[in-house]
Amino acid sequence: MIVGFPDVAVKESRNRVLTAITNSGYKFTFGRTTINLAPADVKKEGPSFDLHISIGALAASEQLASAGV
Repeated sequence: MIVGFPDVAVKESRNRVLTAITNSGYKFTFGRTTINLAPADVKKEGPSFDLHISIGALAASEQLASAGV
């Protein structure tokens, strides 16, 4: 689930992020995950958040070192 006033393209990023993580050799084993795009009052547009969401998800699942994130 992506929260924080996302537009349609950001809501569609779930599939793009899942595909990118899988194609990069990582595993998407997060179950239900909430991604908070703060601050909520600022509109988020386009796919520009995909990389950030991917890095955050991989760091949260300890597949990436979170020290540099």
